[in-house]
Amino acid sequence: MPLVIDARIASDGGASTETPTHRVHASLVWLAVMSIPGNPDRRTVGGGIRVASHAKEYIMGILSVDLFITLDGVYQGPGGPDEDREGGFEFGGWQAAYSDEETGQAIVAGINRMDALLLGRKTYDIFAGYWPNRTDDPIADTFNALPKFVVSRSLTDPGWAGTTALSEVAEVAALKDRFEDIHVIGSGELVRSLLKVDAVDRLNLFLYPITLGAGKKLFPDGAGVPAAFRFAQPPQGFPTGAVALAYERAGVPVTGIDIGEG
Repeated sequence: MPLVIDARIASDGGASTETPTHRVHASLVWLAVMSIPGNPDRRTVGGGIRVASHAKEYIMGILSVDLFITLDGVYQGPGGPDEDREGGFEFGGWQAAYSDEETGQAIVAGINRMDALLLGRKTYDIFAGYWPNRTDDPIADTFNALPKFVVSRSLTDPGWAGTTALSEVAEVAALKDRFEDIHVIGSGELVRSLLKVDAVDRLNLFLYPITLGAGKKLFPDGAGVPAAFRFAQPPQGFPTGAVALAYERAGVPVTGIDIGEG
């Protein structure tokens, strides 16, 4: 069984941990609907802003991607030697050497935020074969209780209780109307597809100080998507050298500027 932060992992890029009981705490993501200055629909009331009645205030969820990744972009098999040997991968189990208490706390905080779990077929099969069989494990309790979704055209009757199969990536957008913080764990192929349709709101990357030179990469040659990001929160470094990086979408890349200009 793959190990991580004194605990277990069963994904191609996600984590779990045997720590005190954790609950999933929903975090509301509000979109403030506000008129621009000078618009007659804008009214100042008691130091605040009232939006005209025809403008609706609403809640929309976010889609977060959680990924353990090396300096050369590999996300395959962080949790154990036999976690994912696809393609002859021989470097599984590279994460445990960089585990520490602080990293574990940060990983658990991410698990606590989610109120729905979205997976690609490969990661789903690993999770479904592992978590339902865990007992006396608070993280297993969390994953087993969460609403789960798997994007797959071939899987029509998922065996893991609470799982719904989605046949197309386009169906993911509707989940944001139902949940507040949907997390994708691992699932690199799915992540690339979601980025292509601009469905990813946040990237939560745990970057480890290691290069492998082989394995599945988030962006293989030619698979990148033009997109800009900005920090969603300050970077967090850990004693063993890993760094947590949280990014949110920030439009398209700014290019065509000579570095010497300005």
